[in-house]
Amino acid sequence: MSQLPSHPLHVALIGPSRFGIGEPFAGGLEAHTAAVVRMLHSRGHRVTVFAGPEGEMQQLPVRVTPIVSRRFDDEFTGRRDTSQPAGYSRHEADRYRSTLERVRLLPDVDLIHNNSLHPAVVDADPGDGSFVHVVHCPPFPELEAAHARLSKRASRRRVVAVSMAMARRWAGVATEVIHNGVDVEAWTPAGVPERRGAVWAGRLVEEKAPHLAIRAARLAGMQIRLAGPIGDQAYFDRYVAHELGRNAQWLGPLSTSELAGLFATSQVGIVSPTWDEPFCLVAAEMLASGTPVAAFDRGGLGEFVRPEVGVLATPGDAVSLADAAQRASRIENRRCAEFARSHLSATAMMDRYETVYRAVAAIRRRAVDVGTAGLATA
Repeated sequence: MSQLPSHPLHVALIGPSRFGIGEPFAGGLEAHTAAVVRMLHSRGHRVTVFAGPEGEMQQLPVRVTPIVSRRFDDEFTGRRDTSQPAGYSRHEADRYRSTLERVRLLPDVDLIHNNSLHPAVVDADPGDGSFVHVVHCPPFPELEAAHARLSKRASRRRVVAVSMAMARRWAGVATEVIHNGVDVEAWTPAGVPERRGAVWAGRLVEEKAPHLAIRAARLAGMQIRLAGPIGDQAYFDRYVAHELGRNAQWLGPLSTSELAGLFATSQVGIVSPTWDEPFCLVAAEMLASGTPVAAFDRGGLGEFVRPEVGVLATPGDAVSLADAAQRASRIENRRCAEFARSHLSATAMMDRYETVYRAVAAIRRRAVDVGTAGLATA
């Protein structure tokens, strides 16, 4: 077997365009993208990053070139996290194509890491193995069709699913699974904090169902604190706003350090998706903070919310979730933090990505060497 190259790599990373990848993060995709960039940079690799709209705080150790000129929500409101609105796709397609043209002009790029959700990036893949695509969501028609086209023309392709659940949803497309990871040092609580009540965090949108988390906490006899930006104002006004003030408090968007403090002072984290979470980074962050998790058994959650660190509930059932919260709150906090350090670290995640990167780079370099040799003998 040929030796994988050990030199620093040049990775062109194409990230999400809707929001910046700075704190407070709009969601798990933005937080994950930032973690990948930081890990690559810390390991001595060169990273050229394209992500987000102009004017967003990016807060990364490398320069970020914006993909779009304005924030997504400036034009499209009430969006869902489970699909790409038609307006979004039309609005972004030209800017992604322009971004890809800029990537092609970059010198000495070893590979392109596609962390976006846009079909235009998949359609730009020539099928020579130079792209590493990561699927962070269940299939939606436009992206699924783009990957079908890629499968037909690709002699080599790399498509990473962030969980086994996503790999099953992307059967025939995903070539490997790499679980997301978190910076366990950033989420590890200092000292032995006093813990009280429940916590929920994420974008306040219907498919993440914070209203069910509030209901479950009330049934469990717990106070609950919620953190995150409003992703759908109509949903928030109808289902969440009137629930606040009794046993529930909404804290708004928080930074990583603020969230870490919130998690570390909570007895249990409640995770209440009504869709199949591709991975659910927030649950991993809770565990790294020593906070046991009670969650609906949806998507990738069951792959790491194991009995020793959490309790899974019947999807959509607030009574079942309340029971799970009561049971999970009795789990030892130290066990959760140790589990996250062993199974959910960003270091372990990057080790696996780096293996994929180096395999891609080795194939590309062999192709270049063959081409150069052919020219020399012509």
